[in-house]
Amino acid sequence: MKLNTIKKYAAVNTLTLASFILFFVACSSKNEGNREQKIKRIAVKTETVASVPGSDELAFSGDVEGTTTVKLGFLVPGKINMISCKVGQFVSRGQLIASLETTDYRLNKQLADVQLKETTDEYRRLKLLHSRGSLSESDFSKMNSSLEKAQLQQQLEAKKLKDTRLNSPIDGILLTKQTETGEIIAMGTPLFVIADISKVSVWYLYRKVNWVNYI
Repeated sequence: MKLNTIKKYAAVNTLTLASFILFFVACSSKNEGNREQKIKRIAVKTETVASVPGSDELAFSGDVEGTTTVKLGFLVPGKINMISCKVGQFVSRGQLIASLETTDYRLNKQLADVQLKETTDEYRRLKLLHSRGSLSESDFSKMNSSLEKAQLQQQLEAKKLKDTRLNSPIDGILLTKQTETGEIIAMGTPLFVIADISKVSVWYLYRKVNWVNYI
């Protein structure tokens, strides 16, 4: 009987100890849960969604390219004596943009004309002699070469005189002007930029958008 009583008390104590441990663990878990909730709690502010009047215009940062863009410069060196257009002005195909002083080029052209006339007259005289057998084939061949050289020189000087005038090859807007009247420029120096912007390509954020702009 005494042994049974001891076992009974031992079982009761074991049950009590287990209950105490479970209670302690449960309280600890609850405290940890409350602590995590307190840490994760974030203050927020709420507002009512409403429509706001806006604009149909959008602003983007990017690059604008015209359909055609050309850089213009003179094919001969010289002194600029006239510029007919201003930056931002519309120019037509074939319109005169600028010109150079022509004195030297006109004199060279006149000299080439005189030389060609003299060579042509000499050629006709020698040709008559050659037809009569009074001129060797070698001498007449040299005369032919001299005439060809005079003709080519006259054409070259005529082209140089023409190249003192700079005309627009396209319809467009004068975007830049890198010279002024009175400046001496070298052959081939880019002086003007003209762009056809009737249709443009706009690049922004690595995307391309096309717009048509009638001017």
